[in-house]
Amino acid sequence: NFLGPAFDPERLVLTCTHTHSGPGGCAQEGLYNLVTPGYVPEHVDAIIEATCDALLAALDSAQPGRLLLAAPAAELQRQAVAAEVLTAAAQGWLAAGHAAPARTACRRVLDELGSHPATRLVHAQALLAAGSAAEAGAEIARALAESPPQSGFHYDRAGFEAAARQLLRRL
Repeated sequence: NFLGPAFDPERLVLTCTHTHSGPGGCAQEGLYNLVTPGYVPEHVDAIIEATCDALLAALDSAQPGRLLLAAPAAELQRQAVAAEVLTAAAQGWLAAGHAAPARTACRRVLDELGSHPATRLVHAQALLAAGSAAEAGAEIARALAESPPQSGFHYDRAGFEAAARQLLRRL
């Protein structure tokens, strides 16, 4: 084993970021095969040699590392869009005079998708409409103390603070 005793093939993950025809002549689509000279053993040998060189370089420069798990950007964006849609739905319920479904939509955002000041403000409006002034005041205070998320959800801090002040006057 020319890679040495430090190499454990059971710990190797070999991936490819992008290929259409592999080492040549092995794509299922005929058009890709037209521009390749077919299977060329020299190409395969060059790929194997370059892969082994990369493995040796990685083994020579190996350092302790750490692995972190995080939500992919697409999942964060999906959550932000879901929160925005549910908050807009809550505003629609409020405009139609239905506080209970508005409160339910806001609670779902706050409990399942993470907190956001604008959602808290709509929730406070729903609480106020349902006659819970004390809870509404507490929710406004939480909203004013909260920072917006880093991505997703549209946010206008000045407009938000003006709306919060207007809602506080209704208490």
